Parts: sequence; structure tokens; C-alpha cells
Amino acid sequence: MIGLAEIDGGEAKMDEWRRFFSGGKMEEDPEVKTLTPVEVSELIGKIVTVPSLGMAVLAITYFIRLIHKGSSTRYWIILIGSLLSIVLLFAFNFRFTAENGKAKRGLLSMALAFSAFIPYLFGCYLFFFEGLRRLYLLLSAFSFRALVRSLLFTGLGYMVVNAVYKSTVVVKKIRG
Repeated sequence: MIGLAEIDGGEAKMDEWRRFFSGGKMEEDPEVKTLTPVEVSELIGKIVTVPSLGMAVLAITYFIRLIHKGSSTRYWIILIGSLLSIVLLFAFNFRFTAENGKAKRGLLSMALAFSAFIPYLFGCYLFFFEGLRRLYLLLSAFSFRALVRSLLFTGLGYMVVNAVYKSTVVVKKIRG
């Protein structure tokens, strides 16, 4: 694989470009701090807590809707998706951080690694289908309640997808 430095004429050219984009001053790379397992757990907690609380409120809301309004495929998707996402986000993160990245390779580790796709897909569903599609439907009939609901779904979907992304980056850095 050819790097950008080889294409543009070497490291001197890259330093010139870095100096140009950084406003004329070159900063040295900061030292990378090694995190302790406690700090990693706190970091994961900060990443996962807010989306999990939002999904818990969503699950409770749609459980109540399911009881009052009857069964609906959409209600079941949101209820099961939010509950699964909460559990799998925490399981994915704490499985790989519990042993400081030394988790054994096996079926459980593989299954938990692939389980991160479930919250990701659910977040995409919330963002695109429940959020942006509802915003588009507001063009035909505007309602302030529908606007707030679609913005909340869009925001929650973004938070879930972002939490999955940040979690995978942290786990990747821990595992090496």
C-alpha cells in the first residue's frame, strides 16, 4: 500500500502540508497515556450510559403503548430492539474490558463481537425510519408533536450508533 507521503514526494512535503493546515505551527504528537482498567470502565460507562437511559425510557414508553393500544409490529420492534441494545452494549463493552483486553478467543467472544451489530442496526432504524422518515412525512401534515417525536428518534438513533462506534474503537484499542 502506498502512503500519501510517497505520492506527494516524501516526508518533507507532508511536513509542509501539516504546517499549512495547522496555521503555520507544528505540534509534536502528544504522549499516549495508558489507561488503567478502572479508567477504561469509567470511559465505557460514559459512552454507554446516556444512550442506554434513552433506550430504557423508550422501552418503558412503548411497553405502556403496547398495553394500552394493543399489539403492533412497530411497537414490538422498538421494545425488543431497545431492550436488546441496552443489554448487548453493556455485554459487548464489559466482556472485552473486564480482562483488560485479554479475552480468550472463542465462540463467546466472536458472538459478542458480532452482537454489536444489533444496537447499530437498531440505532440506524431509529435514525432513518423513525426519525428522518417522520420528518419527511411532516411535509404533508405538520404537527408539533410529530416534529418533537421525530427529532427525539433521530437524536436517540444517533446516540446509539455513536455509542456503538466509540465502544468498538475503545475495545479495538484495548485489544491491540
